Amino acid sequence: MFGFWVFLMSDAILFGMGVRDLRDLGACHAGGPSLPALRHQKRLRRDPLLLASSFTFGMASLALKYKARHAAADRMVLAATLILGVPFLCFRTA
Repeated sequence: MFGFWVFLMSDAILFGMGVRDLRDLGACHAGGPSLPALRHQKRLRRDPLLLASSFTFGMASLALKYKARHAAADRMVLAATLILGVPFLCFRTA
Protein backbone atom coordinates (compact mmCIF):
# COMPACT_ATOMS: atom_id res chain seq x y z
CA MET A 1 0.00 0.00 0.00
CA PHE A 2 2.87 2.36 0.79
CA GLY A 3 4.26 1.83 -2.71
CA PHE A 4 0.97 2.89 -4.26
CA TRP A 5 0.99 6.18 -2.36
CA VAL A 6 4.63 6.82 -3.26
CA PHE A 7 3.74 6.23 -6.92
CA LEU A 8 0.73 8.54 -6.70
CA MET A 9 2.73 11.32 -5.02
CA SER A 10 5.58 11.03 -7.52
CA ASP A 11 3.09 11.07 -10.40
CA ALA A 12 1.47 14.23 -9.04
CA ILE A 13 4.86 15.88 -8.57
CA LEU A 14 5.96 15.06 -12.12
CA PHE A 15 2.65 16.30 -13.52
CA GLY A 16 3.00 19.53 -11.56
CA MET A 17 6.56 20.00 -12.80
CA GLY A 18 5.40 19.56 -16.38
CA VAL A 19 2.64 22.12 -15.95
CA ARG A 20 5.08 24.53 -14.31
CA ASP A 21 7.57 24.08 -17.14
CA LEU A 22 4.89 24.75 -19.73
CA ARG A 23 3.94 27.93 -17.89
CA ASP A 24 7.50 29.19 -17.31
CA LEU A 25 8.99 28.26 -20.66
CA GLY A 26 6.01 29.19 -22.82
CA ALA A 27 7.95 31.69 -24.95
CA CYS A 28 11.15 29.60 -25.23
CA HIS A 29 10.36 26.62 -27.42
CA ALA A 30 13.66 26.28 -29.35
CA GLY A 31 12.07 25.20 -32.62
CA GLY A 32 9.56 22.86 -30.96
CA PRO A 33 5.84 23.42 -30.55
CA SER A 34 4.84 26.69 -28.91
CA LEU A 35 2.69 26.90 -25.79
CA PRO A 36 -0.53 27.73 -27.67
CA ALA A 37 0.02 24.65 -29.85
CA LEU A 38 0.56 22.48 -26.77
CA ARG A 39 -2.61 23.72 -25.08
CA HIS A 40 -4.69 21.95 -27.70
CA GLN A 41 -3.12 18.56 -27.07
CA LYS A 42 -5.40 15.97 -25.57
CA ARG A 43 -2.76 14.92 -23.07
CA LEU A 44 -3.29 18.08 -21.05
CA ARG A 45 -6.95 17.12 -20.68
CA ARG A 46 -6.19 13.43 -20.14
CA ASP A 47 -3.59 13.57 -17.35
CA PRO A 48 -5.82 15.17 -14.68
CA LEU A 49 -8.34 12.38 -15.30
CA LEU A 50 -5.64 9.79 -14.66
CA LEU A 51 -4.47 11.49 -11.47
CA ALA A 52 -7.99 11.89 -10.11
CA SER A 53 -8.99 8.31 -10.89
CA SER A 54 -5.78 7.02 -9.26
CA PHE A 55 -6.60 9.01 -6.14
CA THR A 56 -10.18 7.74 -5.95
CA PHE A 57 -8.99 4.17 -6.49
CA GLY A 58 -6.51 4.63 -3.65
CA MET A 59 -9.31 5.81 -1.38
CA ALA A 60 -11.43 2.80 -2.33
CA SER A 61 -8.57 0.37 -1.74
CA LEU A 62 -7.92 1.89 1.70
CA ALA A 63 -11.60 1.53 2.56
CA LEU A 64 -11.50 -2.11 1.53
CA LYS A 65 -8.26 -2.74 3.43
CA TYR A 66 -9.60 -1.33 6.67
CA LYS A 67 -13.06 -2.81 6.06
CA ALA A 68 -14.96 0.41 6.33
CA ARG A 69 -18.62 -0.12 7.15
CA HIS A 70 -19.94 2.38 4.64
CA ALA A 71 -20.69 0.18 1.64
CA ALA A 72 -22.63 2.94 -0.14
CA ALA A 73 -19.69 5.35 0.16
CA ASP A 74 -17.32 2.66 -1.12
CA ARG A 75 -19.52 2.12 -4.15
CA MET A 76 -19.66 5.86 -4.77
CA VAL A 77 -15.86 6.12 -4.70
CA LEU A 78 -15.53 3.18 -7.08
CA ALA A 79 -18.17 4.74 -9.34
CA ALA A 80 -16.18 7.99 -9.31
CA THR A 81 -13.08 6.00 -10.29
CA LEU A 82 -15.00 4.46 -13.18
CA ILE A 83 -16.42 7.82 -14.25
CA LEU A 84 -12.93 9.35 -14.29
CA GLY A 85 -11.19 6.30 -15.79
CA VAL A 86 -13.44 5.64 -18.79
CA PRO A 87 -12.92 9.06 -20.43
CA PHE A 88 -9.17 8.63 -19.90
CA LEU A 89 -9.29 5.34 -21.75
CA CYS A 90 -11.48 6.78 -24.52
CA PHE A 91 -9.03 9.54 -25.48
CA ARG A 92 -7.15 8.65 -28.63
CA THR A 93 -3.39 8.74 -28.42
CA ALA A 94 -2.94 10.41 -31.79
